Amino acid sequence: MAHRTKILELDLAAPIETLTDLAGYNTLQLLVKLHGQPIDWVWLGINGDRCSASQICQAMFPHYRRRSPRP
Repeated sequence: MAHRTKILELDLAAPIETLTDLAGYNTLQLLVKLHGQPIDWVWLGINGDRCSASQICQAMFPHYRRRSPRP
């Protein structure tokens, strides 16, 4: 089976939403923009036919992942 990558643009000026219709792709590559200006690239693995908004946020902002409360 061939490795397929879906390439999309994501502008942070709009709400981040779950991406669908990804069946048949193994990887998602996002060109992240802010008000149309490129900022960075983000790569995510795809399981199934969608990539949730939460997965996208965690890939873009890994240091904001939920952490266990400290005692």
